[in-house]
Amino acid sequence: MVKTEILKITPELAKMMIEKNITTNRKIRKSRVDELARLILENKFYLTHQGLAFSETGDLIDGQHRLNAIIQANKPVEMMITTGLKQESFSALDRGLQRSMSDILINNEKRVVEVATTLTRLTVGTQAARLPHVVLEVLNKKRETIVKVHNLYKGTKKYTTMPFLLAATVFHEINPDFVEKIHKAVCTDDFGNYTTMAIAVQAKIGRSGSLQGKKVEGQLGAFILGCFLYDETKKDGKMIKVVNPIFYRSALKLWINGYGSFTRCYNKAKYDNREQNND
Repeated sequence: MVKTEILKITPELAKMMIEKNITTNRKIRKSRVDELARLILENKFYLTHQGLAFSETGDLIDGQHRLNAIIQANKPVEMMITTGLKQESFSALDRGLQRSMSDILINNEKRVVEVATTLTRLTVGTQAARLPHVVLEVLNKKRETIVKVHNLYKGTKKYTTMPFLLAATVFHEINPDFVEKIHKAVCTDDFGNYTTMAIAVQAKIGRSGSLQGKKVEGQLGAFILGCFLYDETKKDGKMIKVVNPIFYRSALKLWINGYGSFTRCYNKAKYDNREQNND
């Protein structure tokens, strides 16, 4: 008889359950365990329909990475536990057709989800960006801004690489009028009104979305955002250099968590880095 319930899985219980792991389960991926353990320690591992599954003979057929993460984090979590499944269920679980993030977050436009996923990857981690509930948490924090920029660039074929959209999203909170000005310039080929930023992007970024032959998301995002900041401030005689990729991710993480504008977050990231180096 199949039964599903919610249980608190302690590290001790996880060790007992992992002993029931069947040999046909996939090889443990340490990176996956590390990411899940980090989410547990940061209280970002949420109760969902995905949990642990045991066959009618008591074998563990799904959930080995989650159990190993609990053991590694040494912290209990609540989880859905299903028991009494037929052994054939293993092949269905292992084969399971993975839905895209947009399918899972069905109420959001695909490009909106892609921006949120990129933000999650840059600020939380690659593995976390594969977890819908983590992406949804990031999306909800900046949903209004992400949707506004998406609607602005929706249907635009030029300069809609992810780094460009990400930079426009971040900068929109600083100066939405300026973002719309950039949008108009790059979409209408109005070279007479091209800003330094538009010219720089046109020169540096091709259809491949590469910067000097290197497809580095963080570097590209830092370059484009630096152009935005430069154009916005040079009218007052101030010049901001291209955003340093070293501080880019730290600043994005602060921005996502509501520390303030990206400019403030970037300055905070630089300060923290300087303080760490002085220790």
